[in-house]
Amino acid sequence: MPALMLLHEVDDVDHWLASPKRAEFFGPLGMTARAFIDPGKTHRAGLIVDVPDMDTFRRALESKEAAEAAMHDGVRPETIVVHAKSQVPPGFRTAGGLVQRNSSGFGAAETWSAMAGINR
Repeated sequence: MPALMLLHEVDDVDHWLASPKRAEFFGPLGMTARAFIDPGKTHRAGLIVDVPDMDTFRRALESKEAAEAAMHDGVRPETIVVHAKSQVPPGFRTAGGLVQRNSSGFGAAETWSAMAGINR
């Protein structure tokens, strides 16, 4: 099941968080959504949405029901950005949940490890 990250701005974060529209919209389509807010910026919000497939998500997002739910929740449509979950590319490995290059890739293992705070 693909996971997507949707970032956007809303008119009123408290209203957006309290709204049942996400569950009403995504639930019947077999999608689940977890809400996040940016505590440092009062109008930024986001979702992690698990979708059955990308075509279902695209059709849903283009629907009249999506526009109505977004309007009800105060989502500013021009700010919506969708990111798809990436697979870790070859030559990378994870350590403690952080991604770093291994020593066989581009000679950058020490840089990535230092940036992630990982000691070898």
